[in-house]
Amino acid sequence: MGSFIQLVVLILCFVYVLMVSKASRDVMHVRVTNQLEKGLNLSLHCKSKDDDLGIHVLQNQEFYEWSFRNNIWGTTRFYCYLQSLRRSNSFDVYRQGMCSAHCNWFVRPEGTCLETQKPYRSFCYPWPSNEATRVVGGEVEEGGVEDGRTMDN
Repeated sequence: MGSFIQLVVLILCFVYVLMVSKASRDVMHVRVTNQLEKGLNLSLHCKSKDDDLGIHVLQNQEFYEWSFRNNIWGTTRFYCYLQSLRRSNSFDVYRQGMCSAHCNWFVRPEGTCLETQKPYRSFCYPWPSNEATRVVGGEVEEGGVEDGRTMDN
């Protein structure tokens, strides 16, 4: 009888882990829209630890978006390098828990703005005055782009 109870407990634990991992692996969507001045293109290069999404050149009001699933460890992260004729910046476009199912970024003359749904939130990070400044999870860091990489790397 003892091994039957152990088997039932083991099965229940397995089912629980599957349910939790399924819930944390819902499809996430990230969109970055160029809302800079008319006629000003935006080069966007987004990456994660495992995926390089390539360089995309967005004209005014164009967007680039992608979908993915969070990893089960809670460490999913995407970051992007932005470059236009006038400015450049790098920032975390997604960290697990940062947004519900949709992260909508708008690159504007005043800065990079995030709008989330459920609950609705909107906030902007101003363009850095120093080329070696980056935004990480809502906090500004000084000292350069991670790993010394640039749009060309």
